[in-house]
Amino acid sequence: MCDFIVAPQITQEVRNLTVAEELVVSFVCKASGYPQPTFYWEKDGEKLNIGRNRFKVFDMPYGSVLRIETVRNKDSGSSFTCVAENGVGDPAWSTGHLKVYRIDRGNEFPVGYPKIIVNPELKSVEKEKPAIMECQADANGHKFDIEWFKNNVPVDLGDNKRLTITETGTCVSDK
Repeated sequence: MCDFIVAPQITQEVRNLTVAEELVVSFVCKASGYPQPTFYWEKDGEKLNIGRNRFKVFDMPYGSVLRIETVRNKDSGSSFTCVAENGVGDPAWSTGHLKVYRIDRGNEFPVGYPKIIVNPELKSVEKEKPAIMECQADANGHKFDIEWFKNNVPVDLGDNKRLTITETGTCVSDK
């Protein structure tokens, strides 16, 4: 039990993201503090109405995920701010910006936009046996990251020695 109080502090900043319109994007942030902070999100400085269908918020230990389902071109240039507060000191916050590629009907994605070339598949695995979830993407030499989510929350590899992500993006479980 902690006998002192600690103001919230951002431990994982919100990243700037780029996505093609009509796809899905997730902003993630984490914060420490005692008592444990609660989170809310803002879009362009206004508290986000998560009752709207396109915006969904998912809680995770010491963090929050803002998932935008069906990104629109008009979202391009918007800032999304994660605010963590626990009643101690000032709230902590982190902001990420969204860039949206406009996709005209019939056109391909922009050069360098990552394309999934091996999709993960659901698998049944015997208890205590390793599992391999393959995922591979190509961006014609451009840099990109593959992130894994379970139930809309990022898979946390921090203390979990059972899971690893390979350089190609494949998720491997040792048991």
